[in-house]
Amino acid sequence: MLKLDMASHLSNEGRTLYIDGDTIIKDDLTDLFYTDLEGAPIAAVRDIGGELKQKYGEKIGVKKYYNAGILLIDLDLFREEKAQAGLLKKQMNAPDEWCCLEQDNLNTYFNGRIKELPFRYNALIPMCLNKFYNYNIEDINAFYGTMYSSMEEAENDAAIIHFAGESWSRPWNVICGSYSNIWQHYYDISPIRDQWLKLHIDLASIHSIREEMSALENRAMAYTQKYVWDMHEKWSENSGCLSTRVYKLFSCIPILKIIRDERHTGYYLFCLIPIISFHR
Repeated sequence: MLKLDMASHLSNEGRTLYIDGDTIIKDDLTDLFYTDLEGAPIAAVRDIGGELKQKYGEKIGVKKYYNAGILLIDLDLFREEKAQAGLLKKQMNAPDEWCCLEQDNLNTYFNGRIKELPFRYNALIPMCLNKFYNYNIEDINAFYGTMYSSMEEAENDAAIIHFAGESWSRPWNVICGSYSNIWQHYYDISPIRDQWLKLHIDLASIHSIREEMSALENRAMAYTQKYVWDMHEKWSENSGCLSTRVYKLFSCIPILKIIRDERHTGYYLFCLIPIISFHR
């Protein structure tokens, strides 16, 4: 609940910029920090998935629903209005319809008083690319009032990429996750670069090549059987006797190739190594 009580923790500051840890910062945030709040206590970016798909705004009775992962906060106004006390009290008595706790709290408490920030300062692109949401660039432009010509342009313009709720693609959790090249660059120059990370394989990507593996396995089996039979005939001709060995394709070892760029990671089936068994 730190974001609700920052005014007391940062007692000598007039404003602060709160950023969730599941983010990648791609650009200078000076302009964001000095944004004119125009009397609003906080500024934030609207949550396209929470508002359109999850209907969080409707559930808590607000028209516009904001993501609390990146917040520009007027701490002086917080203290003047004693907002932290009101927020903490409301948090302790959270209604059942609240799904996102602090986020729902901030949206209801400051309803109609939140300054809307541009999409680039909380680019929920990993969420948009999730199959559950599946938003394209036209959806983003319609919701945020942007004019991006492509998802790539939106990515290049993003100052903060936010992996809101998308643990399946976070590059610090998953081997070669989304935007892993950008994240790896900053990790390599960070104070924790020598620490081991427990990364997982993206099973969704592995699952997506199952059909391809099955088809190639059938091709490998047909090829292997022909190859083994040719060897069998040559051996029989050279030895002058018939072979009593029976060959069988026992299994195949898949060799995967990883191809990735800043946004995507793909696991491709490079080849299959056949394992052949025989008995007399």
